[in-house]
Amino acid sequence: MATLLLPPGPDTLRRFTRESLAAIEQRIAEERAKNAKEYQEDLGDVAKLKPRADLEAGKQLPRIFGLKTIVGALIQSVKKLADVMILTVFCLSVFALIGLQLFMGNLRQKCVRSTAHCLNSTRGNDTLFFCNNKTWSSEEHFISDEGNVVVLTKQ
Repeated sequence: MATLLLPPGPDTLRRFTRESLAAIEQRIAEERAKNAKEYQEDLGDVAKLKPRADLEAGKQLPRIFGLKTIVGALIQSVKKLADVMILTVFCLSVFALIGLQLFMGNLRQKCVRSTAHCLNSTRGNDTLFFCNNKTWSSEEHFISDEGNVVVLTKQ
């Protein structure tokens, strides 16, 4: 790598232009060609066997094993996601059934305890309570009596 560098001096610092990039690339190509020639001379007859072509398939093995790991992880995450979706659908269906049962008919009728038409503003707290021509000892007895519940139905 040291042979690729220019010797120190006033010409070492030049502006980076397209021509200087082309010169650098040319020098790199010359060095690679020189190194490749030396490599082939050192090997002699062994270079004719071309083991590199045979090893090309072996280079792909780590990618294949990595791909298997990724695909396995994806499949497991999809399985877990399916379990979560099943659980979510089950919970939603339970809530839907409960809501259907609650709102289908059980809450259509409303019980109303209204004493607005019965109260007299001048009466005291210790007097009898009169409503609909009936008498109770107090307003609490009137409210606790089940016969005074008015059932309103939807039509």
